[in-house]
Amino acid sequence: MTCKVEVAGASDMQVPMINVEAIDRPTVLPLRPERFRLSPTLGTLPAVLCAPVAQVIYLADGTRNRVVVSGRDDW
Repeated sequence: MTCKVEVAGASDMQVPMINVEAIDRPTVLPLRPERFRLSPTLGTLPAVLCAPVAQVIYLADGTRNRVVVSGRDDW
């Protein structure tokens, strides 16, 4: 089952309904690193947020990307 979540500065999203306490309550949406994509092709993902990359940190064979989502840069 899914539910609609309103995201500030973005369009509404359909997300899996997990631990829903009540309708019209604030919630937290995780930004899963394994699902993070830079410039995805339109229509290939169920939900897309525009999030400018604030910082790129190179860690040996990987990278860490800090992004600004809905005006917050503490991700």
